[in-house]
Amino acid sequence: MLARGRSLERRAGCPRGALRPIDLRGRAQAAGCLALALIFAGALLGCGDAPPSAGDGAGLPDAGAEDVGAADGGAPEGSEDAGQDGATPDADEPEPDRDVGMGDAEPEGGEPEAPVDPRCAFSEPGDADKDRVVLLGHTFGAQVGESLTEIRALTLTAAGELIDEGARLDVGFKVSRIAFVPSGEVALVLGQRDELASVRVSGALDLEVIDRATLPSGDLVDLVVAEEGRLIFVVGSNVAETSGVSSIRVDCEGKLEVVPGAFLNIRLAQSMAPLPEGRRAVLLGGQAVFEPVDEDDLRLLERDGPGWRQEAAFDVFGDFVSADRVGLSPDGALLLVPNGSPFSEEGAQVAVVAVEGDALREVDRLGDLPDVREARFDRGGQTAILTLGEPGRVVVLAIDGQEVRVAQTLTRIGLAGQIAAVERGALDGTLLLPSVDVQEGSNVAQLRVEGPGQVADLGQLPLGEGGPNIPTAIGVQP
Repeated sequence: MLARGRSLERRAGCPRGALRPIDLRGRAQAAGCLALALIFAGALLGCGDAPPSAGDGAGLPDAGAEDVGAADGGAPEGSEDAGQDGATPDADEPEPDRDVGMGDAEPEGGEPEAPVDPRCAFSEPGDADKDRVVLLGHTFGAQVGESLTEIRALTLTAAGELIDEGARLDVGFKVSRIAFVPSGEVALVLGQRDELASVRVSGALDLEVIDRATLPSGDLVDLVVAEEGRLIFVVGSNVAETSGVSSIRVDCEGKLEVVPGAFLNIRLAQSMAPLPEGRRAVLLGGQAVFEPVDEDDLRLLERDGPGWRQEAAFDVFGDFVSADRVGLSPDGALLLVPNGSPFSEEGAQVAVVAVEGDALREVDRLGDLPDVREARFDRGGQTAILTLGEPGRVVVLAIDGQEVRVAQTLTRIGLAGQIAAVERGALDGTLLLPSVDVQEGSNVAQLRVEGPGQVADLGQLPLGEGGPNIPTAIGVQP
C-alpha cells in the first residue's frame, strides 16, 4: 500500500489472468441471520437465502484447488444458474427472455450512442414536488428456504409521508437492485443472478412488466442508468469471464436489448460510479489474493461506443475488498470506497480517494466501520452517509474539500444496506433505507439531510411481520 497523500500506483491495460473460485454469496450471512432470528424466532429465514455479495473470502479454496480460466471454460463454484426459484411466468406475460451472448467482437469506438427519439420522454422528470412511487424488493418467503420474487409499491407523498399501498408485482426473479429512468415512468429491476426487467410505473397501484433480458450470468450487484434513461449498465460479479459490465439499450416502449460485443470483463467487479461528464467511470473490481494475482481493485473506465474500455487501474486495498456501492461526490472529485470484508486485514475501513484527471490519489482512510456496505453523497456534496449492515447503523460524514470526518451516527436501522434518495423539490435530501430492526421489525427508515454533516431521523414505516415483508432492494422515482 502507498502512503497517504501519494498517488495510487497506476497501471494501464486489462486485468491479468484467471482466479481461483471462491464463494461470493457468504458476505455477513451469519451476522444477518442472527439479527433476523431475533425478530422471527429463528424459524423463518435460512442463511443460505441471504442476498449475494461479491468480494468476500467465504469458502476459500483449498491450497490445491485448480485455477479457473476462460481458456478451459471452467465455471466457478456456485456459478450455475440458480433459475427463478420455481416462478413460472403467466401466459400473457411479455415475450421470453432473450439470451444474448457476449460475443468475441470488440466494441467499435466509433459506434453511436443510443439514438435520441423525440417520442421518448424518459429524460423529463416532471413536477419536482409530485407524489413519488417507492419500490421495494422482497426475496424471502414465509418458510425456511422459500424465496419471493416480488416488488412492492409505496407512495412518498409531496408532503413527505410514506404510505404502504399494499401493491405487489411478481417479476419472476429475486431482486438485487432497483433504479428508475429520469422521468420515473419505467423502473429497471435487476435480479440476483442474470435477469433484468423493465417495469412500467403508472402509479403505486399500476405496475406492469414490460420486458425481460438475460445477462451474462453472475451475481448482479450494481445498476447504472445513463443517457437520459436510454442506456443501462449492469455490473455482474464472479471469478470467471462472465464478470464485468454489460450494456443494455432501452427503447421508447421500455423494451430491453443487451448490446452484443459491448461487455467488459473485470473479475470480481462490484460497483460502478460514472463521472459527471458521462464519458468516464470508476469501477471497483479485481482481486489480489489468488494466482495469477491482479493487484488492482479500482479502475478508470472510458466510454467505447455503448460500452467501456479500461483506461487505467490502481491498487487501494492489499487483499480482499467488499463493497455494495462506492460513493462519488457530485463534482466527481472525491470517491468513498468502503471495504466491509471480514476476511481483509483492511476491512471495516473506507478509503477516501481524490479523482485528479486520469489519476487517483488516496487522501485519507476512515476506520472502525464494521460491515460497511454503501457510501452515498448528498446532492450538495458536503454530506455523505455510510451504511453498516450488521451493527445496524448509519454513519454521517461531513465533507470539506478533501477533508472527511465522522459527524454523526444513527442507530436502529437494522441490516442497513441500500440507500435511495430524493434529489429534487421540497423533499430534496430525503433518504430511504430498507431496515430489519430487532425492535421495529421490517420497515423503511426515512432520513433527511438538514445541513453539512447533519441528518435527521424522520422515523420508520412498518412493513409487517414475517419473511415476505423483509425489504432488500429499494428505489424511488426521481
